[in-house]
Amino acid sequence: MIIFDTDRHLSVLGRAIDSTLARVDAKDLRNPLSSDLPGLKQLNDLLRNRVDPRNLHSSAMAHDLGELLEILRAKQIAPIALGIHARRVVEKLVLHSLRDDPDQHRLNLNHGIRLLAQRGADRWLISCLHQVRCFGNWMGHPSTDDAPRPVQLHDVLAMLSALQRVLEDYPW
Repeated sequence: MIIFDTDRHLSVLGRAIDSTLARVDAKDLRNPLSSDLPGLKQLNDLLRNRVDPRNLHSSAMAHDLGELLEILRAKQIAPIALGIHARRVVEKLVLHSLRDDPDQHRLNLNHGIRLLAQRGADRWLISCLHQVRCFGNWMGHPSTDDAPRPVQLHDVLAMLSALQRVLEDYPW
């Protein structure tokens, strides 16, 4: 069935269908995040210690880390916000660590991670960098599949563990 109408009418119909089917819009999805989760305090401490712009290469990085810290302080976490911010932080760290590369201005996160691997970075770190990158990509780009994968708490926790390793090991 194809329905043609104005956006206003179609959005009302879409919300009614989503409500009837109990579908949650991905941008509205929230996962509960208990403050007593193992490792969460250490991750918050890492972020807090790195938020000081004097300890970083840019105030933009301090801002991104601060936003990530705010996301993690909430009792319910928005995976989309978490994924996008964590990926952005990792991208800035990777590109900063490759600032001596002559083609640095053309690097993206995936190529930067591969270049770090070629330079001999620890394989576990590389895996963690890719974990954060993939989660951020998953959250930042709408699914084109007919059956999108729901974000579950263990997905969030896996990415947070990878992010913690990345931050603990930095600078690489």
